Amino acid sequence: MNTKTCLITGATSGIGKAVALALAKKGQEIVLIGRNEEKSVRVCEEIKRKAQNGNVSYYVCDISVLQDVCGLAARIKEDFGGIDVLINNAGARFLKHQLTKEGIEMTLATNHLGHFALTLSLIGLLNKSGFSRVVNVSSGAHYGGTGVIDNIQSASDYDGRKQYANSKLANVLFTYGIADRLGGGGVAVNSCEPGGVATNFARNNGFLSWLKHRVYYLRKK
Repeated sequence: MNTKTCLITGATSGIGKAVALALAKKGQEIVLIGRNEEKSVRVCEEIKRKAQNGNVSYYVCDISVLQDVCGLAARIKEDFGGIDVLINNAGARFLKHQLTKEGIEMTLATNHLGHFALTLSLIGLLNKSGFSRVVNVSSGAHYGGTGVIDNIQSASDYDGRKQYANSKLANVLFTYGIADRLGGGGVAVNSCEPGGVATNFARNNGFLSWLKHRVYYLRKK
């Protein structure tokens, strides 16, 4: 396998970090995308050390903020002549309604809109690589989605689990849509469902608390 340039969002923890380390161990060029500068530096150095691969770099970007995503795409275009692999992995679930600084609901912005904008912005670089891949990390929760996201800004009637399901369904629908748009050319687009993974994904949004109470309730029944 020739050296490939692999761009991974949400790469400083969980699934993204594990994928970055695995690819780095195979000698690939890894580009990490993380929200926090200090953490990005630390993970970058950790992967270099563990993989014995110095070809690991990072960018700081909040994928939920479209202005940041546009700036990120511009920097990548300046620094790279092509991208071989784009893994849209960053994700979040907010049980309580929150807005980004641009006024967009946080779950939708993080899981779908940011990756939508980043992918479309980088199609030129993906095409330049000859044969490249886009992987959208979705979730089996998408089966609970309705395909209609009508709560982008308002906190009224907000359901965090439903919003998460719809955002993950949007990942899948976007995968089909962009694959059709590219017409079976040099960019292969796929979505995947990683299953249950022991990461910090749900520790800070109340989901684990809800889950523990739900399991207790079901056992009592």
